[in-house]
Amino acid sequence: MIWFGNSNAAKISVEEVPDVELRMSLQQLTSITGEETLKLFIDKHLECRFDMGYTKPTYNLNLENKDNIIKHLCMHALVHRCQSELGQLLDGLKTLGVLELMRQYPAKFLGILIHKSQLTIDYMLGLFKADYSPLASNFRAKEEEIMMNWTYFLEEASDGNVKQDTESEEISISLEDVLMFITGSNYKPIIGFFQKPTILFEHDEINRLLHANTCAMTLTIPVNEKMLNQESFIKEIAFCICNSPGFGNV
Repeated sequence: MIWFGNSNAAKISVEEVPDVELRMSLQQLTSITGEETLKLFIDKHLECRFDMGYTKPTYNLNLENKDNIIKHLCMHALVHRCQSELGQLLDGLKTLGVLELMRQYPAKFLGILIHKSQLTIDYMLGLFKADYSPLASNFRAKEEEIMMNWTYFLEEASDGNVKQDTESEEISISLEDVLMFITGSNYKPIIGFFQKPTILFEHDEINRLLHANTCAMTLTIPVNEKMLNQESFIKEIAFCICNSPGFGNV
């Protein structure tokens, strides 16, 4: 919309839809080749289409409508639902003629607005801060030991050595997967994160799984024997990342 001046000319794809459940449903819809299967699938998985402005009754649908349905729902998810916000953004970009320049030289501005440089081990090691207990605390030594395991885990992930078995395949955990698990972003923002992602230590509920909060950008690690062991630390965090909501769909 920014580049072309109107939403109808915008180039969109299913992969850009931010809602994981909707994106997966649309991806499955693209592969359907039977008309009855299409109707059944839409009725079961895409009831939201009515709220998104697509009101054609199911009994009138056929395979020729499939691409139009996908485009309509993608447009709603990516543009129409945030139309007022996009309008404010465009008004701001008109200041000093920035929007006009963006439309004249879209390729140059694309690299500024979407900055996806490859993550490095040095960046990841410097990104996170640990919320340690005081130096005199009995907890401090174990927390530092866990942070050594964290460093080793990142190094192994950087080298492609962290694997997790699933029902169908063996998955390699990347630095991008780690960053996504903790911050909700799989790349470094061009202006950086608004705060440093933090590693917290859980000394009370030590038997729970480690867990992340993408809003607060925190990773909470229980201080127990499993997390103090280097090998089981890697297995535990790989398992939690692979079983987190939306893994592999973002």
